[in-house]
Amino acid sequence: MKQRLTALDGIRGFAALSVMLSHAGLEIAKLTSVPFLIATYKTFSVGPNSVQIFFVLCGFLMAFLYPAIHSNLSFLLKRYSRIFPIFAVVIVYLWLTVTEKLVLQWYFQILLMIVIALICALLWKTTSKFSRGILIAFIVLQGLTILLVNVLFPVLYHGHLPPEPFKGFFTMLSNVTMTTVFTKDINGLSGVFWSLTPEVLFYLVYPFFVLPIIQLGRKQGVWLSVLIILGMTKVLFDLDTALVNYQSFFSLNIARSAGFIAGVTVGTIYVSKGTFWKKIQPIISHPAFSLVALAAFLFVQ
Repeated sequence: MKQRLTALDGIRGFAALSVMLSHAGLEIAKLTSVPFLIATYKTFSVGPNSVQIFFVLCGFLMAFLYPAIHSNLSFLLKRYSRIFPIFAVVIVYLWLTVTEKLVLQWYFQILLMIVIALICALLWKTTSKFSRGILIAFIVLQGLTILLVNVLFPVLYHGHLPPEPFKGFFTMLSNVTMTTVFTKDINGLSGVFWSLTPEVLFYLVYPFFVLPIIQLGRKQGVWLSVLIILGMTKVLFDLDTALVNYQSFFSLNIARSAGFIAGVTVGTIYVSKGTFWKKIQPIISHPAFSLVALAAFLFVQ
């Protein structure tokens, strides 16, 4: 088993705290007028930057943990199983409380969340041995959801979604299958889920597209890898600009994938322990470099 990189836990903890503070909406200026405290809070509460930190960490860990993949299907199953059970619990909870307005009191909402989590855990434990079939069924369900909302419903309901409660159900279905970006007139139940879409897309392309590029870079050298990375980043930003005018495709946040590319690049250099790594290791191991990196990080924040 590979050694755990404990230094990444601190970075992950900072990013999580930053995202939490960013969404908390704390009006720090009403609590204190001390400039240092206000500046510190603003530094720690830059949520979008911190999400990008998670993307870089994700790319790094993929290159670190999966420099080679023996089974693409097993890799995808493992990635999906880490995301979708928890995601499904939250989506069903939001569907019942926000869309269907099932309960209003906060203590009932907490109880409802616990019940949904227990049911989901039981279902997952019972059906996990059929994981391949579940993944295939999930992909089929994604296609059916897109087909129903975009093709069938406009014909049956003259361009509109079906009336309640069917509309609420298909809102939940589109959200839980992460197809809201491809379905007409259905919005996400919460804006905070935007980061899951580029993450899942990265997992999907990693074994089929990213790994071959990593292997090509190892064979041809660091400089070719750098050129490939620059080219891919340019393509991603161009795609992001092109898709912004097409319905809700802007929510794919394709340009954010540059963080995954950066992480994969650093992870590949770290894992390979090649000539380039041997040259830069003495530099980045020096305490002065850590101070410069910390100063640059705080400046970006």
